[in-house]
Amino acid sequence: IFIVGLANSGGLAAGGVVIPVCLAFFKFDTREAIAISNMTILVSTVIRLLISLKQTKYESVPIEYGLASISVPTSMIGAVFGVMLSIAFPEILIAGGFTIILLVLFIFTFRRELET
Repeated sequence: IFIVGLANSGGLAAGGVVIPVCLAFFKFDTREAIAISNMTILVSTVIRLLISLKQTKYESVPIEYGLASISVPTSMIGAVFGVMLSIAFPEILIAGGFTIILLVLFIFTFRRELET
């Protein structure tokens, strides 16, 4: 819970943090770790929504609806394809793909940070 809270305070939805922690420390299989990650994302989103509802419209950050109209449908499509792929492929392939994606994102982020 502490790791999820720390990741959320930094702007992450904690999905990229929860899955490796569940795999390494709690010995969940990949499908269970992904399900736990999705649940933590749902809970953190609901909590953030409740916090945002308490704020007045002048305190809250303006929502960029153009960006939201692009990112929400693509996230939903990605979730549908992710479920299909998790059913179709073996667990070791899913874990390997997840590791490669995280490694590539780390390299791109690190290179971008070095450029600035």
